[in-house]
Amino acid sequence: MTTLARPRLRSAWRPLLPPLLLLLAALIVLYRDTAESMVTIWSRSDTFAHAFLVPPIVAWLIWRRRDRLAEVSPRPVGWVLLLMAAVSFVWLLGELAETNSVPQLAFTVLLVLAVPALAGMAATRAMLFPLAFLFFAVPIGEFMLPQLMNWTADFAVLALRLTGIPVYREGLRLVIPSGTWSVVEVHLVGVNKAELPRWQGMSLSNYWSPSGEGRTPNEQYTKIVRLGAGSTTVTTVNGGVVGLTRTLVEELKPIRVNSIHPGVVGDSPYWAEKAAARERYTSETPLGRLATMSEIVDATVFLLENTAVNGVDLIVDGGWHCR
Repeated sequence: MTTLARPRLRSAWRPLLPPLLLLLAALIVLYRDTAESMVTIWSRSDTFAHAFLVPPIVAWLIWRRRDRLAEVSPRPVGWVLLLMAAVSFVWLLGELAETNSVPQLAFTVLLVLAVPALAGMAATRAMLFPLAFLFFAVPIGEFMLPQLMNWTADFAVLALRLTGIPVYREGLRLVIPSGTWSVVEVHLVGVNKAELPRWQGMSLSNYWSPSGEGRTPNEQYTKIVRLGAGSTTVTTVNGGVVGLTRTLVEELKPIRVNSIHPGVVGDSPYWAEKAAARERYTSETPLGRLATMSEIVDATVFLLENTAVNGVDLIVDGGWHCR
């Protein structure tokens, strides 16, 4: 494409942006009760607090594609309006059934469909990943947690028995000679394990906490790298996760499977009131500072967007695991 053609194509977007923004605003106003219910859940639930970050991340992802979008000539697709009408009917059924998830999901679908309706399919393909990322704003998936936790416990029992360690399971509690361990619900920078299957590529993390005390995810992962006395259970379980990542690369191909292992995230709410611990970990980190939430997000986006990355265990801890 010549330098003269690009300004002309960019100028084609200028008259489109006002009606597109107006349509999005109209959808938000028309379905404001649904939008407000989503924001209410975000604000009161730690599980879905990450959703506040989704809209700005989507905007940033689209902005990164501005050069690619400049090469696309936007052309409205009228038949998408029929899809929007059908989705609106689904929204109405969800409202009549007094369910939250169906109207909220339908509302998000309407926002996404507004793009092909006015900008066309070519522009939609150029923004496909950012538009798909918008669905992380929908507060659903929590119902999957009990099953996921059961699967985690099943896997842990199997791994322990394969290594010859006797284990007794009672629900989500595992009793082994060195103590009692529990499968617990955790949040990774606001991303809940219930939502992991919704990612384009899989990001696997199984975090364990012994009854009565807690460990940071990176402390546990380091047990895999630097073995030590008393780390048999954690090493087995987390080593199994690393091995599972590689196995699933073959089992689920061509779906990509990666795992991300953050260390102490300095600006996360969990560490906000633990100044002494932050200082200790900062002094032990070769980088001289702790990772930030935005850096964990960047690492996650990298694993999701780079389609050549597969079977990678990405440690984001400023080099803490190397000490």
